[in-house]
Amino acid sequence: MSISIMPYNTDQKDELVKLLDYCHEDDTSLHILNSPGLKFAYSAFYDQELTGLALAWTSSIHPHCTYFRILTNPAYRVEEKLLSKLTNDEKVEAPLQTSVWESQELLRHLYESHHFQEIRRTYLPTLKLSQLDVRKPTTNTQYVLKSLKDLSLDEQKLNKLITIVKNNYERCHHANPVAQLDNDQWKQMILAEDTKIDGSYIYVDRDNIAAYSFLHESDEKGTYELGWCGVAEGYSQDIIPTLINHQIQYAVNRGVLHIAGEFDTTDDHAMKAFNSFPFNSSPALITYREVD
Repeated sequence: MSISIMPYNTDQKDELVKLLDYCHEDDTSLHILNSPGLKFAYSAFYDQELTGLALAWTSSIHPHCTYFRILTNPAYRVEEKLLSKLTNDEKVEAPLQTSVWESQELLRHLYESHHFQEIRRTYLPTLKLSQLDVRKPTTNTQYVLKSLKDLSLDEQKLNKLITIVKNNYERCHHANPVAQLDNDQWKQMILAEDTKIDGSYIYVDRDNIAAYSFLHESDEKGTYELGWCGVAEGYSQDIIPTLINHQIQYAVNRGVLHIAGEFDTTDDHAMKAFNSFPFNSSPALITYREVD
């Protein structure tokens, strides 16, 4: 029997669910298949068995690439055929980009041998709060501590915060530039529905924003998630961990057991946070981007 590649259709959903379960994958791919950003998807079959899926989509936040994902039953070695379909599809109008775990050596070798370049690594560890010696955060600082809830009532300071967050984010994403978004769009992302605005903290230095660290709800019970963090130009990254200490105290006071994080190697502010606390060991998620 030979391998056949054909466009994905919804009649294959039950088989796809089985493939995702076999690959120990969550239902992210199912959500992408139903999203408005989906460009196309291809299925790989061995005889009548679904053995692989490749899907491509775009993002309004990062419009300068085409994201893709390849999922397969490794026994059938259909990865290269699916990648060939992706790279030759006329709907791909921007460089392809994907992320794989560092342990997925087969896919890593495939991408590297097809002119994909690693652009960053992302760590997604968890901090177990019961193992910390949680002390009351120091108040011996020149900065005034404000919650995002309080700061959002001061339009002038909130706009200053938005500008700093925007500049830091753009600086860390040169390889995959962010879209041109206005202040209202950045405000919506900062004050997102899952943002803990009373547990997201900012250091204010007179009329200036010195540093920030955001906190979010999590889908995992008993867990909060660290969001964007950073400092304004001219301020030391050493004040980031002190803000996070306040967030740890906030979480402990509410009976939260874990704080999760997402730390990109291209973001020196996030890596400062990552290296300042005893997060559990975490494999890296490697992002590859197609190069000419």
